[in-house]
This record gives sequence, structure tokens and C-alpha cells, in this order.
Amino acid sequence: MMKNTLGLVIGAFSLFSLNISAANEMSQAKQLCENATEQQRQMARAAGYDVDSMCASLKQQGSASSSEEQSGSSVLPRELADFPKKREQKSKDQKEIEQEKLPRVERELKKFGYDLFAGVPTTYTPVNNIPVPSNYIIGPGDVVKVQLYGKENNSYELAVERDGSIQFPELGPVNVAGLSYSELKEALTQKVSEQYIGVQSNISLGELRSIQVFVLGESFKPGAYTVSSLSTVMNALYASGGLTDIGSLRNIQLKRNGNLVTTIDLYDLLLKGDTSDDQRLRSGDVIYIPSAKKTASVAGEVVRPAIYELKNESTIGELIKLAGGLLPSAYKSDVRVERYSDSGQRTVVDVDLATASGKRTKIKSGDIAKVYPAVERKENVVELIGHVYRPGSFKWAEGLKLTDVIKSQVHLKPHANIDAVLILRQKNELGVVYPIKVSLREQWSSRAPFFLKPRDEVYVLSNMISQEQIEAYHEEKREQKIEGLTKDLEIAELQRAIGGENSVFVQEQNVLEKIKQNKKSAWLEKELGEDEQAEAELLELKQIKLELRNKEIIEIVEKLKQQSTNNERSQIVKVSGAVKFPDEYPLTKGMTPLDLIQLAGGLSESAYAIEAELTRQEFNSEGSIEINHLRIDLKSEFLGGTGVELTSFDELNVRITPDFREDVYVEVQGEVKFPGRYKIARGETLKQLMERVGGFSQFAHPKATVFSRKALREHEQKKLDELQVRIRQDIAISELEDANIGKSADVGTAQSLLDVLDTAEATGRLIVDMDSVLAGTSQDIILKDGDKLIVPSFRQEITVVGEVQVATSHLFNPNFDFEDYIERSGGEKETANSDAVYIVKADGSVILPNESSWLTHKSADIEPGDTIVVPLDTARVDNLELWSKVTQIVYQLALGAAAVNSF
Repeated sequence: MMKNTLGLVIGAFSLFSLNISAANEMSQAKQLCENATEQQRQMARAAGYDVDSMCASLKQQGSASSSEEQSGSSVLPRELADFPKKREQKSKDQKEIEQEKLPRVERELKKFGYDLFAGVPTTYTPVNNIPVPSNYIIGPGDVVKVQLYGKENNSYELAVERDGSIQFPELGPVNVAGLSYSELKEALTQKVSEQYIGVQSNISLGELRSIQVFVLGESFKPGAYTVSSLSTVMNALYASGGLTDIGSLRNIQLKRNGNLVTTIDLYDLLLKGDTSDDQRLRSGDVIYIPSAKKTASVAGEVVRPAIYELKNESTIGELIKLAGGLLPSAYKSDVRVERYSDSGQRTVVDVDLATASGKRTKIKSGDIAKVYPAVERKENVVELIGHVYRPGSFKWAEGLKLTDVIKSQVHLKPHANIDAVLILRQKNELGVVYPIKVSLREQWSSRAPFFLKPRDEVYVLSNMISQEQIEAYHEEKREQKIEGLTKDLEIAELQRAIGGENSVFVQEQNVLEKIKQNKKSAWLEKELGEDEQAEAELLELKQIKLELRNKEIIEIVEKLKQQSTNNERSQIVKVSGAVKFPDEYPLTKGMTPLDLIQLAGGLSESAYAIEAELTRQEFNSEGSIEINHLRIDLKSEFLGGTGVELTSFDELNVRITPDFREDVYVEVQGEVKFPGRYKIARGETLKQLMERVGGFSQFAHPKATVFSRKALREHEQKKLDELQVRIRQDIAISELEDANIGKSADVGTAQSLLDVLDTAEATGRLIVDMDSVLAGTSQDIILKDGDKLIVPSFRQEITVVGEVQVATSHLFNPNFDFEDYIERSGGEKETANSDAVYIVKADGSVILPNESSWLTHKSADIEPGDTIVVPLDTARVDNLELWSKVTQIVYQLALGAAAVNSF
């Protein structure tokens, strides 16, 4: 019963939402809504349906339907005529999207005005919701409503008989046919006042007589229609669904007894709101819609691009007026009219709408007038772009100076580059540009101003990229990833969720809401995290800063490259090395190395400010390129000396000061006298570092010292990732081979090892014999940035791991060998490989005690802090030859991590 209740409510709701007649189901669903228990509602919510909202919708829609039936609505929009066939159609189909991408002048045109009455008749009953005008003529079939109040209270509905009279109680027959509505009210009010003492009356009309008219010709649904006696031609057109797309909107004819009564031009209604020609219908009237004869089209920069029917219009000016006139963006001087000539060939007529004669150009049926947009080029304008508070356009006038646009430093954002402002100027009307470098610092104090020209673009660069800009950059990238991932999730969720025809719209809404809530789900966060980590490895911070700062410069350089020719090389130079923003830059006239350095934001703190190297490409007499290197005296450049003038493709390399490097630190933790973070000099060694930290404390375990290096850690992690891929391939191959021979694959152990490997992290441990390093008997270690030294506390235990009965630790006993410790851990399992037992020493080195041919007995001695590993016998499982490597790596990583975390 509970399922039936839920199903009936949901089914009735879906049927009603699809405009399907289901009166019995709807009535039963409403009753069930009223009687549904709380348990039934909870069950519906668990199934994903909100019964309360559905029942409210049923009630609201049911009342709306009842109101519609009472009002006699008889027209359904055409787009719903084949509903629910189109219920899943989106608001815009692919064709509409493609059309919007095209220029306005190339878009497909639609016929104007045909959607005014675009409806489908659903009933032939009369429309009774039209107000009764005072000049309405009473006739047989009308119903007169009389209400008496005062001394006597009564109400009557009196039908007009065929003889034109009504039978008024106590008054007898009263002839009302031929009277207007206002005359009827006046006559009946007077009779009541004369015949009834102390009684007043209220006269109105009830149901009106209906008439039958014919809608013929190019009607969407031609035929006979029963309409109200108050209906006009417009009402009948609306009831019949309007016109076909070949019907004439400008010559709709009303015929009565074979005679033409009036002609209606719907353009008067559409364009002027004029309904003066619309006349009231009489029984037997015929509305005839002929086909359209003459049409012309307007495309492009007009208010209403469309195909228009011509009536009295004969010139292009009148056609443009039908289209609502020209847009401000229209180019009036070059309108093209495409038409068919008398010989049947397609031809074009050029029209200048800026002249009176052009507007009087004759238009013919079938013409297409294309109004193109004006050229998108600014005149008498200067653009200010870049690191300023108020970028944008400035009006140019003769004598406009750069300092008029940028008057002082208050107009610039912090850290603006005032020594090198770049101006991009047009060389000719074809858009060829060339760059100019100007110093704002000099302009503000100089009496020789720099005058701007029309369409100049002024670029102000920054000498520093703030942390806020970098965070905004990352946030933008993050939002792009979220958008892409969310779209993928939307598609997958919609494909799974949208199943039943009756619940498409409800489920779409639910799925989209779920996607919105899951934007910060664990799955999405994981995808973003992995992606951001990969991006951080590919894109360094310096590259991000360069991209943010030189966004406009990159576009200018690309433009200069594109306009280069075989005879004129690209006006581009490059600076690299110790400058703030090394990159390619536009070559300006007379540019020196100092100018280029200023464009690049100046020298960095690591720059070798004495000299730089300039690499130049030059053509020799044989036509090939020679590479020459020139020494640039930077001291002379900065002191105002006459520097070398740069040429195309020169590259300036500003060297880094010898022995200059960023601060390098190593970290020392654990049992040393002074642990902490230490800045090291170039070439400093581990022995020297130990002297700086004061040596070991009294609780230190020097042999168990862990030395970790960043480069080794990254290398190990890369190998781990590669090994995981190979293991997964081995598992898949093993399962496939076993399936082919009908054998059940047993890869549970391999999968568990793979899970451990997946969670393991590289340690980057370098095996170091601290005693010999400090004694000077072995090679010392040169420290690098990111090195970490961990000295754990002294360890007294011996640990046994792997394929033993109980993996545990034991106190060190100098009389025990490795087999004694294995026995005290319960002995080996059946899955153990006795011949491959190995010992991980406290310093991280590994020895094989069973390989006595090359190991001395002393090297196999057990010492405090050592770990005995009993590996898995990988020969017990087929096809997975990498298992032994996996087990060794897993144990070594685990032991390395334990050593790191044990101090």
C-alpha cells in the first residue's frame, strides 16, 4: 500500500507536469496527498522525492487547470504541440549556438512577425473572457442577468428568444434585440423603477451568443471556428493558431457574404500598435489569408534583422525603417544589396545610406540588404595599459603629451617601472606598429616633452609581482580545474541519473544541486591536489612572475614577429641572466643595453655589475649567419657612456656574481649538543658541520645516524612510482594468464604489498659511516641545500620483521646471532625464504649473513639497533618476478622511516 501510494503520487505529478489528461489519477493523487502518513513521506524522501513539494505543486497546478477550463483557453503554444517529444530539448540547440558565433551579417534570418499568433488550437469552444463593450448589440442567444435589491431581492438570468424578447417575471415580454448594451441597461432600469416600488436593479450580460466563422487560406489550422460574438479578426487568428510561414501578414481579408469588408495589415499592429482596422466578426464571416507575394531581407547592423513582406515599400530606406533602423555600429557608406538580375544571375548593388539618393535606391522582391559594422578602430584615442590605477582610453588632441596622460606618480601603482615606459605606435593605416621607449622619470623633469599620436598604446610595466597577484593566479588556475572536473562529473552524473521520462526535469535539478554541493568533495580535492603538485614541478615561481608581469609584452613581441618579412627582421631583442624579468622585448630605435636592462626591471641582486656579454647574429658576405660575442662595460653604461646600439635578435647575458648563490641551509635534529637549522658555506662538509653543532650528546647513537638528501628523495620517489606501475601490470598479466587456463588467480599477497608500497614515502637516505667520517679515514660529505642530519638516541634492541611468527624487538645480547633472534620471534613461517635473510645495520647498510663466501663473520655480527628481515618466498607464487624487489624495498623504506622518526 505504501509503495502504491508513493508511485501514484509521483506518477500523477509527472503526468500532470507533461500536460497529459489524467483526471482520475490526479483526483486520486490529491486524496492520497491528504491521507499520506509520516512514514510514507519519509519513505518517499529516502527514494529521492519530496512528497510535500509535489503535493503542493499538484494542488497549485490543479487550481490553475480549473481556472483555465473556466476561462475557455483554447490555444497551446506551437512548441508544445508535440510535447512531451521536446521536453528534453535544451533552451538553445546546437544550431542556435553556432549562429551566435557568426557575425550578425552572416546569421540566418527568420521571417518577421510570424510568431505573433504562433499557437495550436486545442478546442473549438467560444472564448468568453472578453469584456463587453457599451456598443455591443443584443441579439438572440445572449443572456441578460438582472439583480433586484431593496424592498425585493431577486436575481434572474433571462435568455433573448429568437423573436428578440426576454421574458421578464411580472413584467412580461420585453423586446431587447437590436439594442446596444448601454441602451439595454437604461431601458430595463427604467422599467424596473416604474413597475417596482422601492426596488433598484443591476443589469449585466451573462453568457453571450456564439457565432461560427471560417479561417481559410494560409492558416496554420484552417477550418470553421465557433467564437464569441465579441470576437474580432485578431481573436479568430489567435484561436486558429496564426499563419503558416508563407501566409501574408499584410493582406488579411475579412469577407462577408462574398464581399470584402476590410483588409488588415498586421505590420500596423506589430510596428505601431495600431488595431483600428480590426473589426468585430459576425456569423458566417470568412477570414482569408492569401500567400505573401513580395519579400526582402535585412541582415547585419539593424535593430531587427529579418525577412520582411513588402506592401507599399519600394526603397531601401523604407526597408531599413521596417527593420527598426540602423544600429550605431552600422557602416552606412557601404551597404550591399544582393539581388537576382533579369537574366537570373546573382548580382550586388552598393548603396550609400549616408546620402539621400542612397536611401531612395529601389528595392526588389528577393533582395537581401547587408549592413556591415563599422571598422573596429578607434580614432583620436590614446590607450593607457598596465600597472596604473585607471587604465583605459583618453581623448587625443593635437599637442597631447605623455605627462598629460600620466601626470605624476600618484597615477601609478606601487613599484611601477618609470624608467622604461613602452609606447606602441602605428606606422601606417595597415596596422604595422613599432615600439618606442620613454622614461617617465625624465619626462616629469624635462622641458622636451614626448608628444603622443592618435591610437598610441602606452604600456606601464611593474618591477615587482606581489604575493596577492600570485595567489590570484593560482586561484584562477584552480577555478579552471574545478570547472573542467565539474563538467566531467556533470556528464557522468546526468547520464546515470536521468532515466525515467516522467522525472527528467526533477532529476536534472537534483543532480545539478548535488554537483554544486560536491565541488569540495574528497574526490575533487584529490584530483586538484595531484594536478597542482604536477603543475608546481613544471612551472616555477619565476616563470609565474614573468608571465604575470610580461603579459602585454608577450603579445607585443608576437605582433612584431608576425609583421616581420624577409627584408625586415623582427624588431626583437632578448635579455637573460641576472635581471629581474629575463625575456624577449621589443627593440626600440637607438636601444642600448641599459635600455634593455631597464625594460627587464633592472638588475637582480646576484648580477655581476661590472660587465655583461652581448651575443649578436650578423649576415656575412656569403649570406650565412655569423655569431659574435661582444663585451659590454656595464659600469660605463650606468654612468651614461655611449653604449653599443642593439640590433635585431641581439641577446644580452647579464652574468651572476662569482660564488653568489641563494642561502643554503641544512637541518640537524636529535642527539647533538646544538640542534637546529644551519646556514652553510659553499663546499662545507659534514665533519665541519658536526664541529659547529658541538658534536654528539651523551645519549647519541652515532652508528644509527640518518643522513637524508633532497635530490635522493626525489629520485627514490620516481623509482617507487615506476615500480608501482610495473607491479600493477604484472598483477593484471597474471590474472589474465590464469583466467585463460581456467585457473583462479591468487594475487592477494601481491596486492597487499602493492598497497603498502603505495603508502610508502621515499626517505632519500645516504649511508654514512659517521665514525670514519669524523676520524678522517673515509671521504667527507659535501653538504647541499635541503640536507637533513638526524642523530637518534641510543637503541638497545634488535628488531625482527618479515615472515616470522611474531614480528617483535629483543634486547641486545652479545652471545646471540641472527638465528637466535629469529627463533625467539617464533621461528620462520612456511612462506619465508630462509636463504635470503638479510640484516639492516643501524647505519642503513645491508648485509647477507648466509653469503659467507664474501662476507666475514665479523660483518655479520649483530649490533644494537640492527634489524633482521626474513623476506617472503616469492617462488611460491607464479608470474610475479618483481615481488622480491617489492618486499625488499617495502622493508627498507619502513626501516628508514622508523630511523628518521626514532630520535
